[in-house]
Amino acid sequence: MNYFKDIIEASKDSNKKNDVIEAVNYLVNKNIDEIFPTIKTIFFHPLTAKEIRISLGNIIASTKSKAIYNMLLSHLILRNFSDLPAIIYTIGEYKDEKIYDLLVREYTTCNFDSKIQIVIAIGKIKSTKSIEFFSKVYNDESMTKNLTPEQIQKIKEKAGEALQNQVIDI
Repeated sequence: MNYFKDIIEASKDSNKKNDVIEAVNYLVNKNIDEIFPTIKTIFFHPLTAKEIRISLGNIIASTKSKAIYNMLLSHLILRNFSDLPAIIYTIGEYKDEKIYDLLVREYTTCNFDSKIQIVIAIGKIKSTKSIEFFSKVYNDESMTKNLTPEQIQKIKEKAGEALQNQVIDI
């Protein structure tokens, strides 16, 4: 049990990213149910290093755990976690087409970093409906209100890349 506490403590230091991710991968492969509370604690701990949280998001999505997925959706909807972009990133890694409408709805009300992650997540879903979304983001200034010109340009670039990838894949 101290091993789990050590991993949680190490997750606060981005320099220990490789050690934390290696330990979590090992434990996930051993028994996902046993490590679920630890994964949840690391991911949602306010002091967890951003890089570790994102890498942990990849691991979470690779497990296809419905329990964690539902918890992430809950946090997205309720917006009761400060690192919303990490939640969106992780949800996007699940590549679940059923989440498309929720992400589009959330796009209009979230901040710049979350908007970027929503564009990336929708790009991973690869829904034919997403072409309209990317076109709208790319062409419609009202989709990016309250952002600086630089932020708008960055979002347009991401939407353009995602749109191009969607068209190529279809």
